[in-house]
Order: sequence, then structure tokens, then C-alpha cells
Amino acid sequence: EEIAGYDNVNSQNLKGTFVANYQIRAIDGLSVKAFINYNKTYSNEKYFSKPYSFYTYNYSNQQYTLAGALGTQAQLSYNLNTAENIDRQFSLNYDHTFSHDHHVTALALYEAIDYNTTFLTAGRTNFLTDEIQELFAGSVQTATANSSASQTGRSSYVGRINYAYKNKYLLETI
Repeated sequence: EEIAGYDNVNSQNLKGTFVANYQIRAIDGLSVKAFINYNKTYSNEKYFSKPYSFYTYNYSNQQYTLAGALGTQAQLSYNLNTAENIDRQFSLNYDHTFSHDHHVTALALYEAIDYNTTFLTAGRTNFLTDEIQELFAGSVQTATANSSASQTGRSSYVGRINYAYKNKYLLETI
């Protein structure tokens, strides 16, 4: 704890990725793939500010004189945040050569991304003492509270086909 207060931030992050590939034996060259990525972040902050006075010292009379101050009473704020991101990709892949001359590859892909956030903040000022560093100890008249949340997402489809004849003539479509 500092003389004028503190700003403590605690963050935790959870990440995970899952990937699976499967060759479909019934059709030569056909495979499926699944990719899922998960990321969640938690963060909480406690900011406590104490009043702090600045003095000058006069060497001739050996006295301190108040030169200024930072705040008059203690104040506290809490901030809580969460963010979650989920990314999913599922694809069909095809890669096969016919009669040594015709090479065909194809991709069909679906992707979906979801993003969610929440935010909460609360605070109070005008604490009677800086020894009790919780919201209930601040003035009810100065209480603040706010929150927000958001959800966004998107999904998309992608396809591609490639054809090569004797590795000389190429055709690609997207």
C-alpha cells in the first residue's frame, strides 16, 4: 500500500484450442477438420486513493508549512471486466489425382466467431477514514455504479476449387 493509496489489478486468462482431422476412408482424398479456439479473460481492479498533503520546510524557523494537497477525503472504485471469444472453423477438404494427369483440390469452410464482454464499475468518495477500504465506508451521496455488456459475432462460408492438368495448366475458383 502506498502513502497516497493503491491501484490493484488482478487478471486471469483461460485459453484453449481443439483441432481434429479425420480422413474419410470411403472417399479417397476427402477429409474433415474441426478447429475451435476459446479465450476468456477476467479482470478486477480496486483503486483506493487517500488524501495526501505536501509541505515545505523552513530551515530558519524549523517549521513545516502546508504547500498543497491531493484530495481531501479518501475515495474507492471497483472495476470488473470479462471478455469471451469463441472461434469455430469446420471444413471439408478434397485432394485427389486422377490418371496421373488430373489433380483436383477443393475446400468448403464454415467459420463462426462470437465475442461477449461485460463491465461493471462502482465507487464512492468522502470516506470518513482511510482505514476502512470498502464501498460501505464511503458517502452514500457520492455512490456511483455503472455497467455495460456487448455481444458481437459473425459467420462466413468460403469455398475453393483447384484443377491442374499435367501440372502445366491450372484453374482456380474461389
